[in-house]
Amino acid sequence: MSVDGSVDYLQSEIYGNSAIAALSEEPWYEFEIDLDYPRMAVRFVNEIMPMFADILQKEIDASES
Repeated sequence: MSVDGSVDYLQSEIYGNSAIAALSEEPWYEFEIDLDYPRMAVRFVNEIMPMFADILQKEIDASES
C-alpha cells in the first residue's frame, strides 16, 4: 500500500475505514492531524536520515558480498 500523505488520501482512508465509521458519523472532526512538525524533527529527517540510510545501505551491500 502506498501512502502519499496528502489530506485527500488521509480523508478517504478515514471515511473508508469501517471501524472508525462505527465510532463517529463525522470522523474527520474527531481526529486531529498535526502536519506541523517540530523544527528539529524536520532537520533530523532532512539532514541525518539520508546519511544514516547511506551507512545502512553500505552495510547491507558489504554483507551481501
